Amino acid sequence: MAASSNIDDWEILRSLVAGTPWEMVSAANRQEAVRALHRTALPIVLCDQNLDGEPWLKTFRALARTRRRTCVILLCNTGDPEMCEEVIRHGAFDLIARPFQRDHLLATLLCAYSQCRMNWFPFTRVRLSPLASAIS
Repeated sequence: MAASSNIDDWEILRSLVAGTPWEMVSAANRQEAVRALHRTALPIVLCDQNLDGEPWLKTFRALARTRRRTCVILLCNTGDPEMCEEVIRHGAFDLIARPFQRDHLLATLLCAYSQCRMNWFPFTRVRLSPLASAIS
C-alpha cells in the first residue's frame, strides 16, 4: 500500500512497479490507510512523511500497530541520516527518499517482503538465552 496524499507519488510508484508482481493499493490519509490495513493483510506499507492528518511519527506508529507483520517504509523528501536513524529506531523497515529510483524501490520492496515472510517483527525485543549471556 502507498499511503500518500500526493497523487504524483501514486502515479510514480505505480509506474515504477509496472511489469512486476507488485500491486499498489492507495490511501490518501491516515484513516484510510489504517482502515485498509484492518480489511486486508498487506505485507508492506509505503507511508509518506507528509501524509495528511497527524504528524508522520504518530501516523507511522498507528500503521505499524495495526498489523504486526506489516513492514512500514517511510517515503521522505531527503535521505537525512538523522531522520533515517529516528525512523529505524521507531520500528520502520527502511526509508526511501525522493526522487524514487526503480532499482532501489524494487530492491527495498523485495527485501521487506522477504523479511515479512520470515516473520520479522519490528517491535520485538531480542532476549539472549542464559547460555548466550554467559558467552558474551
